[in-house]
Amino acid sequence: MRGGIARTVPDQNGVAPARADAQPMLSTLDKGLRVLEALSRSATGSESLTTLSRAVGLHRTTVFRILGTLRARGYVIREIDTDRYRLGVHVLTLAGAVLDDLDIRQVARPALEVLRRESRELVFLSVMESGEVVTVERLDSDQPLSLRAQLGSRRPAHCTAAGKAFLAVLPEAEREAILQQPLTSFTAHTVTAADLVRQQLVEVRARGFAWDDEEYFEGVRCVAAPVFGI
Repeated sequence: MRGGIARTVPDQNGVAPARADAQPMLSTLDKGLRVLEALSRSATGSESLTTLSRAVGLHRTTVFRILGTLRARGYVIREIDTDRYRLGVHVLTLAGAVLDDLDIRQVARPALEVLRRESRELVFLSVMESGEVVTVERLDSDQPLSLRAQLGSRRPAHCTAAGKAFLAVLPEAEREAILQQPLTSFTAHTVTAADLVRQQLVEVRARGFAWDDEEYFEGVRCVAAPVFGI
C-alpha cells in the first residue's frame, strides 16, 4: 500500500515526541510550522489570533510575531475586514512540488474518474501522514451540494472513512500509537472511545471498506477502501 504511514505520532498540539536519535529542533521554526498546521486544519478556512494562540498553546504575542513573518513570506494572509488569518497562495508552491512527485495520483486517476462518473459524488485519494489523512487528489462532484476536500487538507483518522481504512490495515503497533492519543469529537456521532473504534476496524477488515456516518461533518457520510500494490 502506498502512502505516508505514520511512525511518529504528534501530541495534541501537533508536536512529535522526542526520540533518542532525533535531530535537535529549532524552536522558532517549530512554532511557525505549528501555526501553519493549525491554519491548515481550520474548518472555516481562517482563524483569529486568539483561536490560533489557543490551538498551538503559545502566547498571543508570540503567535502575532510568527504570523507577521509568515505574512511577509506570503504563507499567510490577514483578512482586513475580519482581522482573521488564512493560508496564503505561497503554500501552494510547496504543496505542488510534493504532489507533482506522487506517482500514485497518476496511477489512481483512471479508477477515480470511473468512481466519480458512477457515483456522481466527490471522490478523493488520500495518504496517511503523522496519524492524519491527507488529500492528495480530488475529483469534484457535479451535484449542487458537495463536501469540500482541498488538496493537502488534513483530517483525523478515527472519525473519517479514509482514516479508518488506513487504520484497519496498519500494523498493530502503529495503529495503537494513534488510538492511544486523545480522540477529538467533531459531531454528536463521533466515536471517541478507542475500544469502540477498534470494534469498527474489525468490521472494516471483514467488509473490505470503511465508512463514517456523520462522524466528522454533520449531514455527510463517506465510504473508503484501502488500495494495495501501487
